[in-house]
Amino acid sequence: MTAITQESPELAIASSGLTKRFRGGQLAVDGVDLAVPRGAVYGFLGPNGSGKTTTIRMLLGLAYPTSGSAQVLGVPMPEGAVRVLSRVGSLVEGPAFYPYLSGWDNLARYDAADRSVSASTARARIGTPPMLSLLALEAALTAFDGVELAELRVKSLSVTGFFIDCADALLGGAFEVVTPRSPRHRGSQVTLRHPDAYALVQALAARDVIGDMRAPDLLRFGVNALYVSHGDVLRAVATLRDIIAEAAHLPFLAQERSAVT
Repeated sequence: MTAITQESPELAIASSGLTKRFRGGQLAVDGVDLAVPRGAVYGFLGPNGSGKTTTIRMLLGLAYPTSGSAQVLGVPMPEGAVRVLSRVGSLVEGPAFYPYLSGWDNLARYDAADRSVSASTARARIGTPPMLSLLALEAALTAFDGVELAELRVKSLSVTGFFIDCADALLGGAFEVVTPRSPRHRGSQVTLRHPDAYALVQALAARDVIGDMRAPDLLRFGVNALYVSHGDVLRAVATLRDIIAEAAHLPFLAQERSAVT
């Protein structure tokens, strides 16, 4: 066994007695000695479970050896990982997010793998689930900056009133306007009644107009006064008129209804 020294600048990778035994007692890597010159091509061959990946992880500082030592580009590992990894390219297995964990739990796992930082300051780096939720809420609320709620209400009534006018003018007697026509009693939505409501909502969605169906026969259209314009409303009603004229909703009548409409 050859001891590793700092007097080997020609070696890209060096190890001496590199060993990894897992907590359960399994010996994954047993006394590996490596001396890979710079510019050389070196590969590991062996069956699954023979320790190839574990060895690479120890060389990269991603796993701590039970005993032995290693160097990459003359830098002791894992202590020198921060110094050397910016000069090393690696793809160990298939690093990815864990789909069964939340976004924050994934961040916490990746943060815990960074040996160069203190676990006591993790919250300052990655926050907490409540804090991340508040950040998302804060970003959403920036759309309201400088907007008076009274102004939003005025526009909402204007847009929903225009929707009703368009329905009266373009849809004829095919639909019943269920939403109160009085502004005092109207919310930020318009609801129409039609016996084929489900099929019509599906046909509208296929043309990028999103409505909401309420059983048994209601089509509901929400209006967000921050970004829904009178032009958007006109296009939605005109699209609904065209679907009726073309009977484009009929194929959707035979479809099995989804739980969310």
